[in-house]
Amino acid sequence: MLLLLLLLLATIAPAASQTTGVASPHDCTSSNSLVLAGISASAGLVGVFLGGWITGRHQRAERHHAAIREQLERFYSPMVALRARIRAKSETRAKVHGVADEVWRTEVERRMGPEQQADFEETMGPEFDKLVEEDNRRLREELLPLYHEMLDCFTKNMWLAEPDTRRHFSTLVEFVDIWDRALAGTIPRGVARRLDHREDRLYPLYESLEAQFERLRCDLKS
Repeated sequence: MLLLLLLLLATIAPAASQTTGVASPHDCTSSNSLVLAGISASAGLVGVFLGGWITGRHQRAERHHAAIREQLERFYSPMVALRARIRAKSETRAKVHGVADEVWRTEVERRMGPEQQADFEETMGPEFDKLVEEDNRRLREELLPLYHEMLDCFTKNMWLAEPDTRRHFSTLVEFVDIWDRALAGTIPRGVARRLDHREDRLYPLYESLEAQFERLRCDLKS
């Protein structure tokens, strides 16, 4: 439209001259003034158009970044943090058990006869049994509540999760529910094993959380 306006204004001067056949100095001056006025007006319109376009683009970018920030702050960052805490606790437990097993084997190998070994097992056995008791307590009071926090965060902020993450929601629900039943003693051990409530089943969820978390962080920086 602006181009058509410029072309129209550019034809005003020749059209005015053709009405008389001979262009006077006054006619030329008037025509030039009209052309300059048209160019000035067109430039102003172009400036308004560009300014509006740039402003709109900035506003869209701000809304996009605000949406990403909300996804990170309310869903992906808390979920990744909970996953990190679970992993740290699990790694600590595995490390403690690895060292305990090594110490047990070393001490047993030092005993030369069955009587000494029996004395060792009777003396040290209860101390090593405490590891299992402590693990069970931590599972009930510390580890499983973290999974519940993940499930609560997922439930409340489902609308902020990407489709690739949402498809793992049912697996998390099932994992937590089976563990609740198993610890409450309302499901036989054999049934729990058959249902396969190992944490390995949550690895695809963890991978999705990490991938989306990093992607959104990169998008926020761009």
